[in-house]
Amino acid sequence: MIANLLVINGAPGAGKSLIATRLGDIRRVDIIEIDALRSRNPHPDRDDAKRSARAEALLLASAALTGGRDVVVPQYLGRPDFVRDLRDVASRAGAAFVEVTVDVAGSVAADRFRARRRLLRQSQTASTNEHPEHEVPDDAIDETIADAIRRLQARRSNEPLEPIDGADPALAATQIVEILDRVDRARMHPPESITDGVVTVRSPRADDRRSLIELRDVEFHRWVGPGSDEPRPTMVIEHDDHVIGWVDWDVESRDWLTEGQVNVGYAVAADARRRGFGTRGARLLLHRRSLMADAATPTVLIDRANLRSLAVAERLGFVPAFDAGSNILLVGRVPGHVYSDGTVTIRPRRHSDLDADLAAKDIEQQRWLWTRAEAAQWAQMHDVERRRHTAAWLATTMDSFGRGPRWAFSVDSASAANVGSVEVDLDNEHTPPGDANVSYSVHPAHRGRGTASAAVRLVQRFLHDHTGVRSVWICIERGNTASERVAVNLGARVVDQVSSVDGRVLTRYELARTPPPGQR
Repeated sequence: MIANLLVINGAPGAGKSLIATRLGDIRRVDIIEIDALRSRNPHPDRDDAKRSARAEALLLASAALTGGRDVVVPQYLGRPDFVRDLRDVASRAGAAFVEVTVDVAGSVAADRFRARRRLLRQSQTASTNEHPEHEVPDDAIDETIADAIRRLQARRSNEPLEPIDGADPALAATQIVEILDRVDRARMHPPESITDGVVTVRSPRADDRRSLIELRDVEFHRWVGPGSDEPRPTMVIEHDDHVIGWVDWDVESRDWLTEGQVNVGYAVAADARRRGFGTRGARLLLHRRSLMADAATPTVLIDRANLRSLAVAERLGFVPAFDAGSNILLVGRVPGHVYSDGTVTIRPRRHSDLDADLAAKDIEQQRWLWTRAEAAQWAQMHDVERRRHTAAWLATTMDSFGRGPRWAFSVDSASAANVGSVEVDLDNEHTPPGDANVSYSVHPAHRGRGTASAAVRLVQRFLHDHTGVRSVWICIERGNTASERVAVNLGARVVDQVSSVDGRVLTRYELARTPPPGQR
C-alpha cells in the first residue's frame, strides 16, 4: 500500500496529539511530534531549536514514507512554508499528502490548554522543556488561540484543508480514517473513467491504437513529434463515444523537471480543436490526481509559438516558470476538493455524516427537493429502513464523486460540521450539456445565515478547477421563496420556466460563467 503523510493542524488546545494517538489505536502510523523533538534542545524557545526540530521531522518523515509507513504530524502550522516542505517530502517519496484542521471553539481549546498546563505543573517529573508551546503566558492564552484560529481560517480560504470536528477525539480519529481510506482506494484503484457530461477520460484499451495514431496531423507532428507506434497515454478523451484525443501524466525523468514535478501532455484531433475538449480532458485528469491526494507538481513544456496549447495551459491555471530556449515551462497544481471561504467549507461526503443527514430530512427539504414518489416512499419507512436507505444513498454520492458527472458535498460552518449539502449535476435534463445544475439544502437549525449562498460560490470554484463547466444553473420550484433569495443573493438571472417530470413549474436561473475575481 502506498504511504500517506497526514498533517493534523489546529490551534493550541484543539486536541491534535490526542487525536493522533487515537488514530494510532485504529491504524498503524508513525507519529512525529515536532514539539517533542524541540523539547530535547536545551534552549527550545530559540529559533534555531525550532528550525532544527523541523529539519529532523522532515528526515524522519522521509525515512518512514520511503519504508512504506504512514506518517502523522500533529502540529499547529499557521503559515504554509513548513507545510510545503512536508508536501515536497511526500512527493519525493511517492506518498499521498493530506492535511486536516481540527475545528473546536476557541473557549474549548483554551479550557483544554489550561487543564493540560495545570497537569504539567502538578507533575513531579515534567520537564520545563517538555511542551514548548506552553511558553505562552497565562494571560495570553485566549488571544493566542484566537489568533491561531484566524490564521487557519485564512489558510483554509486558499488551500484544501479538510475540517475535522475536534469535540470528540475518538470521532475525529474515525473521520480521519475515512479520509485516508478514501485516498488509499483512489490511489490503488483510481477511477477508470470520469465524465463531465461532454467528454469522458478513460484508461486506454488495445483497440484505441488506430484512433490515437489517426489523430496525428501536421500540427501534431510539429509540436509533439512523430509519436510512438504503440501509444500508451495515461487516458484517452472521448466525445460521443469516439476517441478524440489523449491526456498524459508522465512520471518519467525529463531534463527540465525538478524533483517532485511531473510532465503533463494533451492533444486532440484536428476536427475537435477550438471546442474546449482539450481543456476539459486535462481538467478531468487533474481531478483524478486530486482524488489520489497527489503531492506532485504538474508542469507543461510548450513551444512559445504553440499558441493553442499555451491557451489551454492558461485556462488550466498553469503559470510560466522559466524560459527554456524556444520553449516555456509552465507550472500548475493538482486542485483539492475541499473549498472554504474561511467560514463555510464544502468537502466530500463521509459515512459519519449519516446522523446529521437523517435529522435534516424535514418537511421543507422533502417539499422542495424530493419528488412526490420519494416523499411517499419515505413516509412508509420505519426508522431502521430510513437509516439503511440514507446510508445507501450516501455511499452512492460518495462513489460518484470520483467518476462524475455528479459531485456531492457536505457543508461545514465555523461552528458545526455538516450543516447542509450542495450537489452539482453536469448531466441534467434542465441544463445545457456540460453545464452544471446546482441544488442545495441547509439543515433546519442553520437556515437563514447565508450558508447556502456561500456553499454555491464555493462549488463554483470547484467546478472551475475540476471541470469545463461554463455556466451554473439553479432550478427552483415556484413558491420556494427561501431558495429564490439565495439565487438573488448570488446575482443569478432568470432565464425561463420549465416543467419537471412530475409536473412542477421550475424557474431556471443562470449564474456567472466564471468565479468572481479573488475566489480561485
